[in-house]
Amino acid sequence: MAFERKAAHLAQPIHEQLRDKVRHADILHADETHWRIDGKNAYAQNRQSCLAHLIRKAREISDLISALPRSRQHPPDLLFCQRIKTFLSRACEIGRHRDVGKLSFTDAKDRIPALYRRLQSICASTLHHPDAENLRQRLLDPSRDYHRLFTFLKINRMPPTNNYAEQILRHPVIFRKIIFGNRSELGARALEINLSVFNTIKCRCLNPIPLIKDLFLHGHRPLAKALFDDSS
Repeated sequence: MAFERKAAHLAQPIHEQLRDKVRHADILHADETHWRIDGKNAYAQNRQSCLAHLIRKAREISDLISALPRSRQHPPDLLFCQRIKTFLSRACEIGRHRDVGKLSFTDAKDRIPALYRRLQSICASTLHHPDAENLRQRLLDPSRDYHRLFTFLKINRMPPTNNYAEQILRHPVIFRKIIFGNRSELGARALEINLSVFNTIKCRCLNPIPLIKDLFLHGHRPLAKALFDDSS
């Protein structure tokens, strides 16, 4: 642990630079993956709800309802899940058409009102199954997903999912499951800095061994120069 904390202490200026650069980025890929500190959950603009998660949720609810005896299945619940899956998939397709030039940015953005009208039509009736009803309310709730469903059509190059963030966080999540988090804020802070720096090195396709060696021998400036093409 002394090694990790020493590395985090030396790399802290780089971590601050990373945070500054993130704040000025046009688009941020985020995922609400939690961390545990002393047994409690913690969390490591314009927001876009992950449509992939919502599609997956509708599929899971549909599978759950389909597993019930026929007498307990309500066709409107299944129909709702199918319509939501199709609707959100088509919304993602609008974004893909825009990104490859088949649809202009303006035309894609202009489809948002029609998408909301379609959403309200699909979600017009109360559902029987509690999970399906919860999803319906979640999609209509202004404090939850409603205003975050089509942000990706308002901002060029924004994706409709957080798949990239999930991919970047995959190894930290596996690590969390192995160690069950940290016992202190200090340990969590050290891990936060080290993971940020190592993942940035990985994204830049650099060899971490000589860079970390330089960090211990010469401080943060050589690493900053390698990552940011400057030594500020």
